[in-house]
Amino acid sequence: MASNKHNNLKYKAIEWLKGQDFTDIEIEVRILNHQTGNAWRGSFVIDIVGRKEHRKMAIECGGSRLDKLNKIASEFNEIYILPYGEDVPYKWERDIDICKQCGHIV
Repeated sequence: MASNKHNNLKYKAIEWLKGQDFTDIEIEVRILNHQTGNAWRGSFVIDIVGRKEHRKMAIECGGSRLDKLNKIASEFNEIYILPYGEDVPYKWERDIDICKQCGHIV
């Protein structure tokens, strides 16, 4: 069960996407792990997914594991991280190491 802090981050992420003119927004989207071929075994849940025209964006709220981010990178045009204590997400790139608990750059 998500904490109130985590749910508040999701709300902020949704509002940020709306401000970017995204209208197709989903919460807690499960992404198939192509290595196992099973939607439930080794799959990944993305906190917020937004789609607009030909763009597909993921936002992870709070911390996230780098292996997860690297594996889902091919599924999205952009991945953003919204760390605890922040109001605006930052764009994640493969060379950025983040704290898996809070989401801040380390």
